[in-house]
Parts: sequence; C-alpha cells; structure tokens
Amino acid sequence: MVIDLDDPRALVKKAAVDRWDHATPLDQGSAGRCNRPGAGGGAGKGGAPSWEPSVELLAREAWQAISQGLPSGIVLERAVIRETPTCSAEISRDRA
Repeated sequence: MVIDLDDPRALVKKAAVDRWDHATPLDQGSAGRCNRPGAGGGAGKGGAPSWEPSVELLAREAWQAISQGLPSGIVLERAVIRETPTCSAEISRDRA
C-alpha cells in the first residue's frame, strides 16, 4: 500500500474544506472579511487572504496547501475547485 486513502481525504478536508466551507473569503482590504456567522472579528476559519479570492486563486491555494501536506514521494496530480456546476478551475502538474 502506498498511502491509506483516508490520509489524503483528511488532508483535503483540512487544507480546503475546513478553511472555506460556509465562509466568504474576501481579501484583507474588504470591509466584510470572511463574512460568515460566528466568524469572530471577521477573520473567518482560515483568516482573510491577502489576495482577491477567485476560483482560480482558490485552486492554486488548495494545490499549495495539499501539496505541502503530502508524504514524501507522493505527488499531487490535479486540483479542481468547483464554484458552481458550470464554473470551475483546475490545476494539473507539469509533465515536462
């Protein structure tokens, strides 16, 4: 066995789902910052990002967080963030 399938599931949950689920991540310059009930001070679960969040930038952020959490020798091939059923962003590993 290369990796227990619960490990990447938990990593994705921590790196993206727990940070952004039921949150509105707005950049630090926005008045509402992570407008989510019970966010406490407006910071939200993962704090306000220093960049303007878009589905493309969220995909990049998820890619980085997941890649950093993977065990040595395991490589992330693709990350997809779906904003709606017809709007998504995808990042894939370079094969060059």
